[in-house]
Amino acid sequence: MQKKLVLLLCVFSLLLAAVYYIPRGYQQTIVIGMYAECPLEATEEIAVFRTEHPNASLRMTNDITKADYNEWLARGFLAGNEPDVFVIPHEDFEKYIQLGALQDLSPLMNKHELGTGAAANAPFYALTINTSQGDILMGISSRAKYPRLTFELLKTFQK
Repeated sequence: MQKKLVLLLCVFSLLLAAVYYIPRGYQQTIVIGMYAECPLEATEEIAVFRTEHPNASLRMTNDITKADYNEWLARGFLAGNEPDVFVIPHEDFEKYIQLGALQDLSPLMNKHELGTGAAANAPFYALTINTSQGDILMGISSRAKYPRLTFELLKTFQK
């Protein structure tokens, strides 16, 4: 009898914990890191992404000047609060790869059939986004909370 009571209390506790800890309408927040002068014109793409992913919220950090962006991004990585998807300065691209700060996108590229032949098997760390002022590189942090969802966002920027 006592074992049944303990078991019943455990089951009740688990159910209570599940109701308490699983929020209704769970939002997945993706942080986008870019500088204020960034030429990414993606308002239409962001609107499409929000329509297709209603449980995803986007937070942009675009109040940093281009001159301060490299230092801001490096500090974010050191503190462990880097953006999920971010503009990668061309001159620092190799450094971020060597530090393991960028996620290898090749598995996601293959899954979405965006890879091409032998290059699809090689590590792939950034997508080139065409803008009116030239190309920018964007990558996903190796510590991104929602890598597949973040990749979906990054992929919309490429269109």
